[in-house]
Amino acid sequence: MRRCLFFAAILVLLAVLAFGAGGSGAWFTDQDTLEGLSVSTGRLAVALSGPSFGIGDVEPGEVCGGHDVVFSNLASPASTLPVKYRLRAEKTDGSDELYDHLLVKVNWKAQSTDPLWTKRYIGPLKTMLISGYPDMANVAPGSSQYWEFIYSVASDTPDSAQGESCTFSIIAEATQVSNPGWGE
Repeated sequence: MRRCLFFAAILVLLAVLAFGAGGSGAWFTDQDTLEGLSVSTGRLAVALSGPSFGIGDVEPGEVCGGHDVVFSNLASPASTLPVKYRLRAEKTDGSDELYDHLLVKVNWKAQSTDPLWTKRYIGPLKTMLISGYPDMANVAPGSSQYWEFIYSVASDTPDSAQGESCTFSIIAEATQVSNPGWGE
């Protein structure tokens, strides 16, 4: 008898599990879909333009030349986000000793038609890092800023730098304005 009750209890338990407590196993369901959702990232596209130059027979202590450079956050669709940027220099070839003794004066203006330049840096080219100015912190797509670079060889350039040459680049590094991790 115990055996029969045990098997009966197991059958009842299986029936409850199979059909649910008090149900037939049939459940109503429905579904709906919201379509056309998408996410697109913005784009950064900046340009640094200006003439290349080569200057020879430079004497220490004298201005040896300069050039104007335009920083641009290109217009949409190339660039769709405002940027913040910084400028630095990097030697690409030639004499370390001469590069170590190159000086630069850097001026800025917001519009090409502005008559006055604002001084941004005077010092060694190799340590130049121009950043953190408010006008460099939010440049809208389609906007440009104007830079003037004036180079000289330091008056304390050693005799061993005679006849030497070096090549360098001016580099604009840009990131989106909202990037909190990019040190200025």
